[in-house]
Amino acid sequence: MRFLLLAVLTLALAPRTARACDIDFFTPYDLHDRATTVVLIKVDKLAGRTGTVSVIDTFKGVAGSTLTLEVDRESSCSTGMKVGQLGVVFLDEDGNMQGAYEGFERDAKVIDALRAYSSTS
Repeated sequence: MRFLLLAVLTLALAPRTARACDIDFFTPYDLHDRATTVVLIKVDKLAGRTGTVSVIDTFKGVAGSTLTLEVDRESSCSTGMKVGQLGVVFLDEDGNMQGAYEGFERDAKVIDALRAYSSTS
């Protein structure tokens, strides 16, 4: 009986393996090339799984001045998006964000590089 109790406690208290985001990795340039629309945005509002954003600049495709996006804020693939942030998003033909957490690029140097890349492709 003690052995069974010890075994159950050992399993119950054993550390659990963290689960990482299980998606393919794409560079910002891969995401750019795969996307229909690439825009620099400012996050205005987040509610549940929806984000309202202002379009600051369009690098590729066509976009209105504001967009409503489905935003993953809960899973290990979350974009980490916060109100007030600026970043580039990569949208498919249906306006859905691509690239999970890689799909909201906030690094200023990468944004500048994407802007230059867009002007040559």
